[in-house]
Amino acid sequence: MPEKVYMILCFGDSNTYGFDPRMGAPEQLPYEKRWTGILDSMPCYQVINRGQNGREIPHTQSAYAALEHTLERHADADVLVIMLGTNDLACMWRPTAGRVGARMKDLFENVPGLSAFRTGGKKTILLSPPLVSLGDDRDEILLEASAGLAAQYRALAERFGLYFADTARWRIHMTYDEIHFSPAGHAAFAGEMDRLLRRVLEI
Repeated sequence: MPEKVYMILCFGDSNTYGFDPRMGAPEQLPYEKRWTGILDSMPCYQVINRGQNGREIPHTQSAYAALEHTLERHADADVLVIMLGTNDLACMWRPTAGRVGARMKDLFENVPGLSAFRTGGKKTILLSPPLVSLGDDRDEILLEASAGLAAQYRALAERFGLYFADTARWRIHMTYDEIHFSPAGHAAFAGEMDRLLRRVLEI
């Protein structure tokens, strides 16, 4: 009997999209080099990459509506993976983990499709992103806020009935900008995601 194929909807920012910041390189890493593509090449997954460069946690009515539309379009997905927060930290004035966590809480309270998606055996995985380091005078503030996201997101996962993983613990290799995954980082991230998905889906 053929192995069941699980549809995985990935909603994130540039590290889900597969942005490549290296000078002279294409904007997006090739399919086979980004973590979503590596997972998609495995026989048990069909991965839908809805990553977008610069995306913050949706926090306006138009952004809520756009996510609702994405969930409606892919209502047959088995798993929703959300990894956001890096751009919120980078764009906020004096960011804190609490402010970013509150924005994520508002997201789950204001997008009906997120509740509907968790019914009927579907799964939602909330990932706290790797630590943020911009190498400027805000670095200490950013690192402190970034390190606090895991606790914020873990509490939200318990509150809303989500699965959770702290990807900072995965120690993913970054490119020179210390924000975007390197090709080796994408490969390692795909491996960690495969292990996580197999636990969540019990396969």
